[in-house]
Amino acid sequence: ILPPPIGSERQLNGLIEEGMPFVVLDRFFPDVIATTVNINNHQAAYDATLRLIKNKRKKIALLNTNNQLISMQQRVKGYTDDLEHMGITPNASTIKHLKFSHEKRPIMNAIKEIVEQKADAVLFTTSKLGILGIECIRELGLSIPEDLSIISFDDTDAYRISSTTISAIKQPIEKMCKEGVKRLLSMINDPDSEKDPEKIELKVEFISRNSCI
Repeated sequence: ILPPPIGSERQLNGLIEEGMPFVVLDRFFPDVIATTVNINNHQAAYDATLRLIKNKRKKIALLNTNNQLISMQQRVKGYTDDLEHMGITPNASTIKHLKFSHEKRPIMNAIKEIVEQKADAVLFTTSKLGILGIECIRELGLSIPEDLSIISFDDTDAYRISSTTISAIKQPIEKMCKEGVKRLLSMINDPDSEKDPEKIELKVEFISRNSCI
């Protein structure tokens, strides 16, 4: 069971050549023909953006990281597709692609820039971005959801106990793991099977809290 990092195509294709059974979780590599278990990232971001619009937010920003990953690209596409569907032109100045980092400074700079652009909501594509982003928002003296409504991918305990609780897109991690193990055991128990690799997409759960009803 593998959640491989960016740039793992050569290693994964090597496993295929060796006949080693594996299942990829939470990732998709177009050049690797393998069974994968993911969420529908596009639909999850689309629905989250629509929810922000229904909360009367008119200038929704997006903070993203690891955009080399297909899953992250799908989240961005879901966000922009929903804006366009609702008659809102996506604005490059409120879409921030950040390098993966544990540093707060790049996120603070991105938050300052979207605030200058009069953003009134933010969709964070990971909880790491979300937690640091919320810290930056508060340091700037802004209120959630009065100044900025927020939805983040990946629910965490921090969102549940925050002074303003944070609405989140909860991935079915346990179910993803069970589905992955089920497929892997099938490969191990029937190594001669010529069954094609599967692409399994699971539904997310939206956790409605005070940052965006």
